Amino acid sequence: MVTRSSDFPPFFEVFKGSRIQRHHSLDGAPAPVIPAGVDPVTGIQTKDLVFLPESGVSARIFLPSGVPQCSSPHKSPLLVHYHGRGFCSGSAFDVSTHKYITSLITLTNAVVVSVEYRLAPENPLPIAYDDSFAALQWIASHSTGHGPEPWLNQCPNLNRIFIAGESAGANIAHHVAV
Repeated sequence: MVTRSSDFPPFFEVFKGSRIQRHHSLDGAPAPVIPAGVDPVTGIQTKDLVFLPESGVSARIFLPSGVPQCSSPHKSPLLVHYHGRGFCSGSAFDVSTHKYITSLITLTNAVVVSVEYRLAPENPLPIAYDDSFAALQWIASHSTGHGPEPWLNQCPNLNRIFIAGESAGANIAHHVAV
């Protein structure tokens, strides 16, 4: 018999033995994930990558449709996005984040990097801040056009970077900006 040691509705349950079950919706179902690729409705391209291999911290890059800005002298700004949901749920890859970012891109034509930081409680704070700041440093490594990710070397204007998030992500955005 598996017994719960702690219950933190609506976010997660911690079971004896430290197993964690996340609740991404009120009915407890896991949040659907949108696979990377080309969004059939908007034409926005996405790519997933791991930028901290030692911890598995990753990100999703979103490029506006058509991608002519990659060769244009008038490149799109870059938005670094940190998802919300209380430091303990949410994802850069889930449906709600995908819909939010694609709607934002259709309005702004920005290139977006959405950071997938490690979640609490198994990764207590300040790990989310550390991962998020490491993401910003990794993005900055592309400022000379010779970073490890070609999309960041070629497509956004790295002199026009914006940092944003919602809920816990807004807290992270403020923290890494300071």
